[in-house]
Amino acid sequence: MIKLFIGGASSGKSEAAERMIIKDQGWEENSRLFYLATMTAKDPESKKRIERHRDRRQRFGFQTLEMGRNISDARQFVSSADFILLEDIPNLVANELFKIESNDKSTISRLQTCEWLTKKETSSNGVSTLYEDSENRIVNHIANELIKLDSACFEVIAVTGELFSDGNRYDPETDRYLRILAGVNYEIALRSEFVYEIVCGAENILKG
Repeated sequence: MIKLFIGGASSGKSEAAERMIIKDQGWEENSRLFYLATMTAKDPESKKRIERHRDRRQRFGFQTLEMGRNISDARQFVSSADFILLEDIPNLVANELFKIESNDKSTISRLQTCEWLTKKETSSNGVSTLYEDSENRIVNHIANELIKLDSACFEVIAVTGELFSDGNRYDPETDRYLRILAGVNYEIALRSEFVYEIVCGAENILKG
């Protein structure tokens, strides 16, 4: 089962998702809570922030897995009774899009030669076949990764951001990122049993 929480900055979406998954996990015996963190530490301040989050969630029984990309790799650590809080989708998209490899090639350049992009296959889990457009390729990849992760556990609660309502105009690279994020949000919402919008801490059920 996938549940999606969406909200703006400081909306309370992370706290709402955390409360939900702790509540849900309470109904299942022999289950564990995992926090799947997609944020990567780029400086001492972000590292301290990650450590604070890890310490706080550990008190609630979360085990932390840090995976900035390819989140389905977490399947090796979880079982079918477990619950995963995935935070967050905007970081995951940024990691896929902007990661710089050691040879100074961007992820976009690398994606164009990846094996999984050159296959012409139809997924049995309802995800569309691979697209020609590189933006949709990333959307498709992340959606597939989440579905694989969901198949290995009892529930995934994913947290994402609403970054599209400020009315600002951005540079082409930022616009590209926002388009991909919007596509990922749509694909995840489509496959989620429940979708919640969090506004100032209040939950609005959009689906389910």
